[in-house]
Amino acid sequence: MRVIVPKNESLVEQIIGSLHRGEAEALVLAEELAALLIVDDQPARRVALRRGIEHTGTAAVVAEAGLASVISVADVEPILRRLQADGMRLTDAIVESVLERLRPASPS
Repeated sequence: MRVIVPKNESLVEQIIGSLHRGEAEALVLAEELAALLIVDDQPARRVALRRGIEHTGTAAVVAEAGLASVISVADVEPILRRLQADGMRLTDAIVESVLERLRPASPS
């Protein structure tokens, strides 16, 4: 593993505001690298949206892992429910939305 720090420290300081330093650094680093940012914190997601940074949340990453057969689709719901139980602010509506994406399409 290697740690990469953003080059633009002054931008990190500008962005911090109501964000934690780690969130601000992740935002700046994602912008510098044109990388997908995985972020669940709503204020940080709003900054990402304003700055045009491509971002997604943990629930979507778990869903994509199921779709790509990295994990079993059957494991997606238990993983998401465990995240909820562990205190992640993941609404039932988000969980249901993710599960809906994973259900096979009904035959026409």
